[in-house]
Amino acid sequence: MKQLKALNIIISIFILTTLTLSGCKVLLPNKESPVEGNSAPSFSLKDGQGERHNLNDYLGKVILLEFWASY
Repeated sequence: MKQLKALNIIISIFILTTLTLSGCKVLLPNKESPVEGNSAPSFSLKDGQGERHNLNDYLGKVILLEFWASY
């Protein structure tokens, strides 16, 4: 019985470790750190009404991106 409990604990730790490490990866694919003054990579997002906005459409303007929301 104690061996089964110990095995369950070991398996649980292995699964939790695997899940935790699978979420850890480099955020920038080219592994370069962002540098102040460089252009941001081009991307587009949909707003709440489904309209797509491209970052290049706002060149020269200040952009505030809020990725967190409370619903």
